[in-house]
Amino acid sequence: MQFESVIQYDDMQSKANPTVHVLVNGKSAKMMLDTGANVNVLWNASLLDESLGPDSHRLDAHVASADSKTLTVALADDRGSALRQEFYVVPDSVLAADGYSGIVSPQAVAHGSAVVIDFEKNCFFTSSPFDIRSDKDLDVHRGATIPNPYGVMGIPVELDGKKIPLVVDTGASVTTILASLVDAKPQGQKSARAIDLLGAEIVQGENMRFVDLDINGKVFGSHPVVPQLAIHDKGIVAFGFIGMDILKNHVIYHDGTNKVFILLTRERAAKHIVGERRGSADESTQ
Repeated sequence: MQFESVIQYDDMQSKANPTVHVLVNGKSAKMMLDTGANVNVLWNASLLDESLGPDSHRLDAHVASADSKTLTVALADDRGSALRQEFYVVPDSVLAADGYSGIVSPQAVAHGSAVVIDFEKNCFFTSSPFDIRSDKDLDVHRGATIPNPYGVMGIPVELDGKKIPLVVDTGASVTTILASLVDAKPQGQKSARAIDLLGAEIVQGENMRFVDLDINGKVFGSHPVVPQLAIHDKGIVAFGFIGMDILKNHVIYHDGTNKVFILLTRERAAKHIVGERRGSADESTQ
């Protein structure tokens, strides 16, 4: 069954913290839409209808880990489409202070189907895999996922002529790359402090570095990234995370079963924005 939802944000310019409002066991819940998570997570116990079992499972965040219980709940979108979904239940999260009840992992919801996340029109949906072709209004950059049994949305990205594994992470506001790969790059301003959902510190005021990244043939030139001190090995070995600073103006298509990852841009929208800026500049000189 197809699942879809509108996406909202804390800030429409940065599009940080993409948020969906869903029903969990028929009760309204604010959830973060996080491709960096490979499982659904819940910490709002008022949404649960059943008691948790005795079995404990480890839940890995970016840095920290926690013991959790698993429970299958009814997850429904705002159109009433309902799925039975497994959630990892933890006692608490720093995100609770912002009104979040948990995290929805799009690839976990898709459960083998394809996921489309449209950050231009602010929506996401799951679907049977389908073909996407370039046309005059759609710029398609097709690539492959990194196969793994964990549901991690990982892709190879080119940096300095070499492919490095990165995780596509809508829960991250900025892109991070292993420090040893970017330390020689030009320095930018210090990054903001960042923590994972369990409260462990990910970034502490590191100077950003300007790098040229190639994602499926689409180049992001002189893009500021945060140096990451250690390799991430929760699920797959990754050298960093692609954050919302890159993803916010694009559409992503992910099909982990068939190992397909596509980055899309609507050409008409991009040209319209450029045209508006040129018009404003012309008007200012008159």
